[in-house]
Amino acid sequence: MRVIFAFVLCGMISYTSFGVIHVVDNNTNNTTAFAQIDDAIASASAGDTIYVQPSPLPYESATIDKQLVMYGAGRNPDKQVPVRSKLPVLFIEQAGAGSEIHGMHCSTSLSASESDVDNITVTNCRLVSMTIIGDNYFIENSIIGSQNSNTAGVIVNTFTVGEHENIVFQNCVFASMIQNFDGAGNAIRNSLFLSNLYWGTVFHLSLIHISEPTRQAEI
Repeated sequence: MRVIFAFVLCGMISYTSFGVIHVVDNNTNNTTAFAQIDDAIASASAGDTIYVQPSPLPYESATIDKQLVMYGAGRNPDKQVPVRSKLPVLFIEQAGAGSEIHGMHCSTSLSASESDVDNITVTNCRLVSMTIIGDNYFIENSIIGSQNSNTAGVIVNTFTVGEHENIVFQNCVFASMIQNFDGAGNAIRNSLFLSNLYWGTVFHLSLIHISEPTRQAEI
């Protein structure tokens, strides 16, 4: 049994290691990488990885239409010139279910663009807003919303396809309201809630399970 398990595990590792890495870089000195994210996505196959280089210039909005792993520079890069991997909107289509987004800065939103966009992982991102239309989301170490905006930080779209379940936020900062968060298995853990200029509270039209120790603050 141990021999069989080792063989299967090796096969899994080999499969992961063969995913192609695509690099996106819109800096002026780029001569080899894709200049825009959508170009890299078009060239990629399901299971590939996309690295988005930090840049002082924002990238164009992009759409994930297959299962991919995307890495940016992080929500707050710890370096002398802390430029980010920034774009207005990152859309995820149904075919992008199972994707992972790490270290991206979306100045408008990270949004599911249709129903049943399931099994999404988001870590270390800066998102002015996030629209969820699916189940099984895990969002960690991310800043979501803006204190000076009346745009909802998180919208769980339940108007046409029913409640969405197993949506978990962990170690996040919320700066605007959260809408429609009453699905089974949904939780917010170990997170910070900031006041908002327009809404006051971040909770709206929601039944929210908050796992302690959650902190609240006004600034």
